[in-house]
Amino acid sequence: MSQFTTDEALVERYRAGDASAFDTLYARHHDSVVSAARRAGKRLPADFVDDAAQAAWLKAVEYEPGSLSFQAWITDQARKEMRTIALSHHLCVQLEGSRERQGVNYSETLNARIDVLTLLAGLPADACRYLKQKFLLGLSFSEIEQVNNLAPKEGKKRVTGALDAARQRVGH
Repeated sequence: MSQFTTDEALVERYRAGDASAFDTLYARHHDSVVSAARRAGKRLPADFVDDAAQAAWLKAVEYEPGSLSFQAWITDQARKEMRTIALSHHLCVQLEGSRERQGVNYSETLNARIDVLTLLAGLPADACRYLKQKFLLGLSFSEIEQVNNLAPKEGKKRVTGALDAARQRVGH
């Protein structure tokens, strides 16, 4: 295998403006990227998966060879993007109420992504943790109680309190 066929060499060529290098990387790893996003998004719509994969590919130029292969790195990026989209989606549904439960407008959810991340950054650390555990990791209230050493029935109270704090910050 020549130096120009390794993923690392292709990334360098892509950085230098060689679009065909990106095309080769995409052809090699696109299925893995989509699969990683799909697994991270589980029951979310396909357009969420596509957007997570696309966001991961936009970061391809940021890859630095090191402990991870390009494939491991790019699929990790897809999982991270999907988790962020999933968290934004779930929080938007919870903050907005039943209108989004009937039919979520994905473009609104995606546009709200940065706002949701800003919202989370502005919440107390405990509130942020409870929301992530419930809506990102999908933990049940009893699992949240176990992980955080809370009394029975306290998990639901903490998540509800965190949602109330989030609603206050966005004016709902």
